[in-house]
Amino acid sequence: MTDFELTDRNGVAVVDTTAEKPGIFISYARSDSSALAEELVAGLELVGFRPFLDRHDIAAAEDWEARLGALILGADTVVFILSPAAVRSERCAWEVERAAELGKRLIPVQGTPVPEAAVPEPLRRLNYIFFREGQSFARPLGELAEALRQDVEWIREHTRLREAAARWQARDRGTGVANDLLLRGDDLADAQAWIARRKQNAPEITALLTSFLTASEERAAALANQERERLAERERLVAERERAQHNVRRVQRRWFAILAALAVLVVLGTAAGLWSVFAGWRDLMITRAQFIAGIVDQQTGKGDHVGAMLIGLDALPDATSKGFRQRVLRVEMSAVNALDGAWRNWSSGWGERRVLAGHTAPVKAVAFSQDGTRVLTGSEDKTARLWDAATGKTVATLAGHTEPVTAVAFSPDGKHVLTGSKDHTARLWDAATGKAVTTLAGHTGSVTAVASSPDGRRVLTGSADGTAQLWDAATGKTVASLAGHTAVVTAVAFSPEGTRVLTGSENKTARLWAVFKSAQDLIDTVRTSVPRCLTPLQREAFHLGTPPPRWCYERNLWPFADHGQPYTEGGNPPLGPLPASWDEKLLAVWDRLGSRFSGAAAKQENQ
Repeated sequence: MTDFELTDRNGVAVVDTTAEKPGIFISYARSDSSALAEELVAGLELVGFRPFLDRHDIAAAEDWEARLGALILGADTVVFILSPAAVRSERCAWEVERAAELGKRLIPVQGTPVPEAAVPEPLRRLNYIFFREGQSFARPLGELAEALRQDVEWIREHTRLREAAARWQARDRGTGVANDLLLRGDDLADAQAWIARRKQNAPEITALLTSFLTASEERAAALANQERERLAERERLVAERERAQHNVRRVQRRWFAILAALAVLVVLGTAAGLWSVFAGWRDLMITRAQFIAGIVDQQTGKGDHVGAMLIGLDALPDATSKGFRQRVLRVEMSAVNALDGAWRNWSSGWGERRVLAGHTAPVKAVAFSQDGTRVLTGSEDKTARLWDAATGKTVATLAGHTEPVTAVAFSPDGKHVLTGSKDHTARLWDAATGKAVTTLAGHTGSVTAVASSPDGRRVLTGSADGTAQLWDAATGKTVASLAGHTAVVTAVAFSPEGTRVLTGSENKTARLWAVFKSAQDLIDTVRTSVPRCLTPLQREAFHLGTPPPRWCYERNLWPFADHGQPYTEGGNPPLGPLPASWDEKLLAVWDRLGSRFSGAAAKQENQ
């Protein structure tokens, strides 16, 4: 045990000041206050404090000031027991002065009455806690414990910082070794916050502690400044390296941009030249198609419908053709319209017809059901009729309109039928029972014709100008004009498969028409319908300038009937088609590869 070790009432060494319990040093005179001091030690231990006493006698030549100073320095609070011997004791007076010098909180306790004038000045201005003989010890002990608990955390921090300042002072402050004991970081921030929390009645901040905290702040500022300078130098070096790398990358990007620009110019120049050639050729082909369309119209006017159709085929693109030119041509509508007109004029004598008799007045409207098993007709007899399409017999008569029925149509699901009348209304009927479901009122004139294609892509209308118009539902543009009736068209309808339309007229007839979904559909229909092909001389006379199409050989049409491979040079007519050209071979390879990849993709999806 060292000379300055602290002991409790049993002589056991107490823990250091970093313990959880606050340390209380009890200053007393042994001659008249030992009993009270021992009782205070026991009581304070019970209420959660760490009291300690100086029980050593002062030996000869002993440095008692150093020993007692260490005890006071390690305490959070000094409790001074006032007694006649204590106020006369030189050592007790020194303890009071030392505690005040170190900024310790002093609490005077009086056990034996003492004249006020004899009490040291630092204690005289404080409130006493009285322990009187014959009275309860617990009450003043509670007062003492309550006083000790006030700002206990602040007091303990004061003790800790004061000890740190003492160690710093003892280490030759200002030297490198002493600087290591200064506060920094969170410890310094906590100490600054501790000073800000000081209450008015708290112990004073000593000059040594103030110097210690000031030195800590100056040292922290110096270290922060050094760190800033180090970081600034590091950032300067990093910036210089980045500038050098940036310069290198800039030069590299500049050369890359120059090379890329040159490559783009070469590619664009080549592409522009090729596109210019292709665009010029395509414009020439469009002009050619327009010229051929005029020839088709001339031949149609002369009655040579087959010849007109054969000529018109050469002016339109054909996705199934093996020739490169026929596959890349753009559709020219004048050629499509000319070919369509030629085909319709030629086929009007043998088109499909069906007469449904039963109305007592002209038929004004007709329609197919979605599944094709029913036909709906409207008449000027103010009724609509549902017919069995297979037998032609009446299934139901829909009566309810007050004026002639002018328009009829089935709903897409076939469960209802729609009728229009000159009574300005349309009615929705139950297709199964023939009973009216609802009346659609709002028209101010006659409802003449209504129809919708099964897929909803086409709309067909009938008009008093003797024609029916086929429209594209998406764009609102006319797809075809169906001319042939000699009176008002009173009814229109689509067939279930969407490839035919049915029209009825006041000329007491109904007509079935073919509907082409695309230009390719028209081309395929014409090619499968014509009875012959053009001869090479005819193709030359009409300025077609291309070899005879291969489908003429495939269909075995005149003048190429029964003529197969090989091609005979100089033959008239030639025996079989010309050998495949390079573009036809390229397209054939493309088609085979495309079909192979599409088949593999379909197989993978099935798996």
